[in-house]
Amino acid sequence: RDPQTPELAFLMGESLFEGEQFARAFNAFEKVAYDYGQTIGMVSARGPEAGYSAILSAQKLIALLNDPQRENWRRQKTESALRFAEFFAKDKRAPKVLTQAAQELLAFGETDQAIAAATRLTQWQPLASKGLRHDAWLVIGQGQFDRERYSFAEKAYSEVLALLEKNSPTREQILDRRAASVFKLSEQKLAAGDKLGAVKQLLRIQQLAPNAEIAVTAQYDAANYLMDLEQWSQAERVILDYRRRYPNNKRLSTLP
Repeated sequence: RDPQTPELAFLMGESLFEGEQFARAFNAFEKVAYDYGQTIGMVSARGPEAGYSAILSAQKLIALLNDPQRENWRRQKTESALRFAEFFAKDKRAPKVLTQAAQELLAFGETDQAIAAATRLTQWQPLASKGLRHDAWLVIGQGQFDRERYSFAEKAYSEVLALLEKNSPTREQILDRRAASVFKLSEQKLAAGDKLGAVKQLLRIQQLAPNAEIAVTAQYDAANYLMDLEQWSQAERVILDYRRRYPNNKRLSTLP
C-alpha cells in the first residue's frame, strides 16, 4: 500500500522490457495500469503509459513465439488493448488501439465483439480520424456480412465510401462489397417468398455499382423474376435496358 509502489512497479516493468523479459514486463505494466487502482485504490499517473507499454510488451513477445503460445498472447494483447481504450479513453492513442483491437477480434472470428468495438470507435468523441473511422466501418461491414445481416453491411460499406476520396484505388472494391451485400439481401427476400422484394433489391445494384460484374447477374435475375411474376411491362423495360447495356453478353439469347 505504499504510495511509491505503482511507480516502482512501472520502473520494474521498464527494466524487464529492456531485459527482453516481455511476459513479466506485460504483467508489471498491467498491474500499474489497472490492478492497483481497482484493488487498493492507488491510481497511478503512470497508468496510461503503463497500459500502452503492456500492449507493446505483448507485441514484442508475439514476434518471438511460435503457435500455440503466439495465439494465446495475441488474444491477451487484444484484451489489453480493449482495456486501454476503456480505462484511458482520453488518451490520444486510444482510438487507434481500439481500431486495431476490432480488426484483431474479426480475425479471431469473434465477430460480434469486433462489431461492438468498431461501432464504439465510430461514435468516439471527439471524432476519430477519417482513416480510423474508415477501418472501423470496414470491420463492421465485413462482420455484418459474415453474420448475414446484409442491410447493416450495406450501410457500413456506404459509410466507408463516404470516407474515401473519389479517386481512391480501393473504391471499386468497396462498391463491389456493397453490391454483394444487396445481392445477398435479395437472396434472403427470395428465400422468404418475397420475389418482388428480391427484384427491388436486385435493381438497386445497377445504381449502386454499375461497373460490378454482379450488376450484370442482378439485372438478368430481376428480368426473369419479373416474368415469373407476370410483371410484363417492367420486365420489358429491364430486358431492353439489359440489351442496351450488355449487347455482347452470352445470356442475351435466353431472354425474350
